[in-house]
Amino acid sequence: MNSMVKIGGTLFGFSAIAALLLAGTNQVTSPVIEQLNIKASNEARIAVLPEAKDFKQVDKSAYASAGAKTAMEVYEGANGSDTVGYT
Repeated sequence: MNSMVKIGGTLFGFSAIAALLLAGTNQVTSPVIEQLNIKASNEARIAVLPEAKDFKQVDKSAYASAGAKTAMEVYEGANGSDTVGYT
């Protein structure tokens, strides 16, 4: 019985340390991953609308009321005050 408690405690200790290390790694890398995702999304928008200089997200209610149920997010591409297109 004592041996089983010792093995269980050791396993718990290793699991707790692994969980803490994974949580720490996630805490450190999540902002970097988020920035890379934003950069990749912006590069994709520029590839679709190369003449657009600025992109701003369109309010979901503006296109959801038009029956667009599959669009997750819509961005308006603009060049100065002129709207170039949507992505």
